Amino acid sequence: MEGSRRALLGTVFGSYALWWVPHGTGRPELAQGGGWMALSALCPPAGTCFLVLAALRPWRRSRSA
Repeated sequence: MEGSRRALLGTVFGSYALWWVPHGTGRPELAQGGGWMALSALCPPAGTCFLVLAALRPWRRSRSA
């Protein structure tokens, strides 16, 4: 149960749910083109890599001591 909950939260976190919100004129932050959207899609993997590296850092120190 816990693993499926984490998978669901990870999927929602990495999805494009931001684009479901209503937008129109006066909301330039939601009017991204394809290139900007591709760059924005790099944020979740970059954040995940950061969290993994941050979690491994204390583990590496304890193994080398």
